[in-house]
Amino acid sequence: MDALSIIEQLEEIEDEIDSDLENKIVYVAENGEHTCQECGDNDGKVFDIDDPDLPLLPVHPHCHCKYVSATDEHEDISGKVEKYRIVKALKENTALTDEDAKSLAGQIVDARRKNPNLQERRLFMLFNGRHFVSSDGKLLLDAISGHFVSEREYIDKVTAWGYVRKTIEREFDYSYARQGVSNEGGIPRGLYYIEAREERSIKTSPWHHGVKTGSWGDYSWTIHPAPGTDVRGRSGFFVHGGAEFNTRGCIDLQGGVAKFRDYFVSTGLSYIYIYVEYEKERVKIRENTGEFKDLTSPVWL
Repeated sequence: MDALSIIEQLEEIEDEIDSDLENKIVYVAENGEHTCQECGDNDGKVFDIDDPDLPLLPVHPHCHCKYVSATDEHEDISGKVEKYRIVKALKENTALTDEDAKSLAGQIVDARRKNPNLQERRLFMLFNGRHFVSSDGKLLLDAISGHFVSEREYIDKVTAWGYVRKTIEREFDYSYARQGVSNEGGIPRGLYYIEAREERSIKTSPWHHGVKTGSWGDYSWTIHPAPGTDVRGRSGFFVHGGAEFNTRGCIDLQGGVAKFRDYFVSTGLSYIYIYVEYEKERVKIRENTGEFKDLTSPVWL
């Protein structure tokens, strides 16, 4: 083997080592008098970023642990690690594109960074005016809030037997001014929470007569504002979801409310935070109505 080939092999091995180290992260605990046993035991451990045993931060409220790069112990990469894991979970559990998954993950990481309450919670929900997503990326649901400001109907298909398939496009205004309009605007931005013990089912909800066929749905929870959240003089917010999007300021999950209920139960949490931060002031949502008989539509001959 000539000298050039040896040098090329050495360079390839060095590149592999560097690439491998870039995927290694080190768990760093505060190591103070209040450091818990679990955090202390993990201190200094080296993990692969895809290791299923990699602890999810924060491990508990008031946890000050972090991740650093194995190649630079001074570089706090906790936010990068969280974003990577959220994107990976979203890609595994949804049909989102890479761009959309990264955008949602970035919104979750920013929400945690901005809010001290979320920095202490392992799990929370984010509502951005279009999606209701868990901070671990394992649950993503379509969601809206407030009454739409415009509506358009599109005929996608007319069959020879008079069946029609339509798409309805609704536009929602999530501007700051609109958030202050009772029974019309979306829920004001800020931090809220719901409690597991306040779950209302089709048997306990006072609106049980409208479930399944109406907008209320099988389950609902009262939304409570966290201290410091300006609700703009409004009240009476719920998480709910029924047969169609229809809300005057609640968070409407439509057909996804049962999935959220299953997820909430699986967490074992007594309550969960919901952070409301609208990604855009204007959002258009299209809903397929399915095929139905329309006697007013022309029939192909």
